[in-house]
Amino acid sequence: MLQQEKKRQQALQILKTNFINSFLENKLHPQIKGRVINETKNSFLVETNQGEKRTLKQNNIFTFTFRDKKKYKINGNLLVGNIWERLKKY
Repeated sequence: MLQQEKKRQQALQILKTNFINSFLENKLHPQIKGRVINETKNSFLVETNQGEKRTLKQNNIFTFTFRDKKKYKINGNLLVGNIWERLKKY
């Protein structure tokens, strides 16, 4: 039970993260992968090999890789809202 609570707390902490400069892969749109350069309430702006692309958060599944090389798979519906809104929500 303690380990499950620890995982839950870790998941909530990830939702409060600033995703700018992390590496994003959109599982539903494989052509969108690259470094997050901006985040709005409803989307991420990603610097890809083909230039800048915007991807909506809602109804997408993302894999984020952070500087520490850890990867996290996150349902985009949980990310809708600005960072300060997520801080209050979670």
